[in-house]
Amino acid sequence: MITFFTNLLTPLYLGPALAVTHNLVSADNRAFASSILFFILNLIGLGMGPMVIGMLSDWLAPTYGVLSLRWAFCIIYFTGPLSIFLFYKASQHYEADLRRSREGHKV
Repeated sequence: MITFFTNLLTPLYLGPALAVTHNLVSADNRAFASSILFFILNLIGLGMGPMVIGMLSDWLAPTYGVLSLRWAFCIIYFTGPLSIFLFYKASQHYEADLRRSREGHKV
């Protein structure tokens, strides 16, 4: 049941991330900024995600044997609080970044 709610709530970061990205760049650069954002998200999520799961599973295999993949997913599952913390730390700089962005270009 908890996995259902986690999977339901996981993509909720994307809307605010896109809004922040669009607010920090000029209107003529929004498509480019969005493409860079999605490139990095996919590079990390789709590129590194399976590799990290496999590396964790291999690292845990001597201890957990055939259950090492399960424990690797459990470890990755609990990185959510780290993400929340990093978004919080980034939000503390948002107003200053937005102010600098507005000074750099007139919207």
